[in-house]
Amino acid sequence: MNSHKGDESIDLHELLVDAPEDFPVGDGIEVVGGRTLYKGGDWWKAVLLINAKYGQSEKPQLRFYAWKFKKGRFAMQQKFNMSMSSYVYDMIDILNAFADSSDIPRTRGKDYSQRITEMQRKIDTLEKRKSKIPEFKKRIKEFETILDNPKTNEHDLHSFLKKEAWMFGVPYSRMAKSEKEITIKSRNDFLLKRLDGYYDVLELKSPKSRLFVTKGSKKVLSKDSKDAISQVVGYLSDIRKHYLSIKEQTGMDIFFPKGIVVIGRSNESDRDPLKSHNEFFHNLEMWTYDDVLTSAKQTIEIYKRVKPRE
Repeated sequence: MNSHKGDESIDLHELLVDAPEDFPVGDGIEVVGGRTLYKGGDWWKAVLLINAKYGQSEKPQLRFYAWKFKKGRFAMQQKFNMSMSSYVYDMIDILNAFADSSDIPRTRGKDYSQRITEMQRKIDTLEKRKSKIPEFKKRIKEFETILDNPKTNEHDLHSFLKKEAWMFGVPYSRMAKSEKEITIKSRNDFLLKRLDGYYDVLELKSPKSRLFVTKGSKKVLSKDSKDAISQVVGYLSDIRKHYLSIKEQTGMDIFFPKGIVVIGRSNESDRDPLKSHNEFFHNLEMWTYDDVLTSAKQTIEIYKRVKPRE
């Protein structure tokens, strides 16, 4: 073991930069370089690029280490959890260095970096949304007022929800009016853009419509529900047929989207049949406007748990 293991005053970051061969990782391990990621209290964390020996050959490897100064020495553990939001740009640099030091084609290394950068963009979006929680709470109260107004119609809900993609869950970043974006024969109300860049189809129907009607002893879909489902299924089919032309025409990647129909209000007697229908529908979901409200409240709770970057 090298002499630095018992020296609490040593700066592991400076040591890694100036003399990686002396980094405290144990005997027989050659440290090529790396990046210290975090120091909190007595803990240090780092990602190291090492030369791992396999018989007579050596291969570069990335290893994740953590140290805690304890009883006069750095106690080391090889595994630790890390927050990607805190270290993403360091990780990009490390992956690039790893790609340069290995047999991975450079194009694949760039692809890994792009994926991490995209992940960072998503994290940035969540952090920005967390800062808007007070505004989102006000929007929820406005939505509740609209829903409780007996005069509310489909147009009122269109006008309100067109700027509230977040109410449909964390995965959604914005709402697009499909008739302005896509020029194919069939039309739906909106396209919900997901954080991964793809889109889902949203159809808004009247809050006064009934989801189910009683037929004999059974609950069956109402005519309004059947019509809405048929409309969305037709739209999904058209999108599949015209996928390439839509992408070329608009730049929008609407690849196998999910369809969401929002119709009517929730009541206890519809709960089980609605759950059953959603379980057996393929790539289509039926929501009530109360489900949208519940989703919005749950989304805020998720945003509250987003931790700020260290």
